[in-house]
Amino acid sequence: MLTVKATQILKTLRAAKPWHIEFGMTWYARAYKQCQQISKTHKVPLVKVVGVLAALSPNNKWERNVMDTMNMCYAYVNNEQYSDVKVCTYNANKDKAISILGIGKTNITEVETILSGRKTTAFFRCIYDHISNIDTVCVDGHAKNIYTGERHALSSNGSNMTPRQYRVITESYIKEQQYNNFCNNQHNYLDIGINTYSVVRIVTEGNTMEKELFVRQKNNYGTEVLYPDCETSKFFTQIHGTKIVTEQLEAILRASGYTFSTRGKQI
Repeated sequence: MLTVKATQILKTLRAAKPWHIEFGMTWYARAYKQCQQISKTHKVPLVKVVGVLAALSPNNKWERNVMDTMNMCYAYVNNEQYSDVKVCTYNANKDKAISILGIGKTNITEVETILSGRKTTAFFRCIYDHISNIDTVCVDGHAKNIYTGERHALSSNGSNMTPRQYRVITESYIKEQQYNNFCNNQHNYLDIGINTYSVVRIVTEGNTMEKELFVRQKNNYGTEVLYPDCETSKFFTQIHGTKIVTEQLEAILRASGYTFSTRGKQI
């Protein structure tokens, strides 16, 4: 039996459109690939890269979180001063990232010990072990808002959860996953497993976004390319894993009711 709050999660999930499902189902896998690229570029062990990313994630937008991780890894391999690297999170979390980079023979247990926080540890697990992980939920302010059906400021909403609240919300997402999997077997509903939160977050964020997307047109070697030019279009290219609005992404968004404009005219 689902609780009222877990039913709120299920209700949000049932409102998902095909592109919500597509983006949500692959979010952690794409985050993992980005970490792989950082690891390859800077020759830093992958487990460290994901650990640094998780450490720097609190109250940090995803694109900036990735940039901060790259900058910290660059400083590490080039023996530069960490004090010169500016990050958009708390100093305590930056210190954790530095500690992770300083580990000798890195293993998962050491990284999780340094992270220590419930949310950052869960975020680390969801990315690093995204294939076999079946029971970890990254409960942040977004997850709590979806669970309660309310909208509160994210800067305080996630950090102010008691251990019991965190446990109850985690269990609600897991129960919803199990219930949804049962419905999938009985009624041909979608089985999305641990990606439930990724999908419902995209549903809620997508539903609050403006339907007009601003882009910049640029001619690249004879081909007209669209670049994101507003926070919403940047959000969609980010979760699609590209720097431009591809033809596939444009088709999906137009089918979902979005329009595209440059600053001054619709295209």
